[in-house]
Amino acid sequence: MSRLMSQYRESSDEDISTYQQAANLAAKKSLFNSQIVELKGLQKGYTLHPPLLGEVLQVVSKLQAFLERTSALIPEQSSFFKVDPRDTFLSILRESSDVGQIHATWMGLTKHLHLAQENLVKYELQYCCPIPGENVAMPNLPV
Repeated sequence: MSRLMSQYRESSDEDISTYQQAANLAAKKSLFNSQIVELKGLQKGYTLHPPLLGEVLQVVSKLQAFLERTSALIPEQSSFFKVDPRDTFLSILRESSDVGQIHATWMGLTKHLHLAQENLVKYELQYCCPIPGENVAMPNLPV
């Protein structure tokens, strides 16, 4: 668990940590009009500006992988938090016919990014600490 959480929080010279990337996106509660692009085609459509969309896709994917891997280390954990259930947020951010829908979806996604971070902390605590009410024999430390 500690190795996974280190990877999650670790930054390098080339890239900031997944933790920081997710925190930066979660803190961005609204979009500027310049971050939404009109799609060319027969029907009117909108999408996120390609660099922002790419960043969102990457962060959601990495964050989801950390959620799955950390929850798998907890024997009593049978499910895990999903950042984007059924690809709902990302499909709308890739293409929508309504700018307002993109703004609303962005607000939902930022909330889920925040909740995903909270769930990672919860999984870490569950892994490190016994669950209240369960009889768990703690190993003795060598003197």
